[in-house]
Amino acid sequence: MSYTLEFNIERLVLEGFSPHDRNRISNSLQLELTRIFREKGIPDSLKGNSEIARMNLGKVKVPSHNKPELIGNKVAQTIYSSFKNG
Repeated sequence: MSYTLEFNIERLVLEGFSPHDRNRISNSLQLELTRIFREKGIPDSLKGNSEIARMNLGKVKVPSHNKPELIGNKVAQTIYSSFKNG
């Protein structure tokens, strides 16, 4: 069976980061989510669901000295893990 996944993040709150880093974090998050879903597949918790209205990950703790790309990767991995555990 083949599945299609469309992911739309309307709002991503990034507090404490410079505006320049926010774009890099967002881009990295998108690339990492794409990579993870391609490699690991769509979790069962998403199969058959048409829409998730809201997802609150709480606070994702990352060291402030990390590169924006690493922060985006961490947030993407947290999102994917929440689906696996949900």
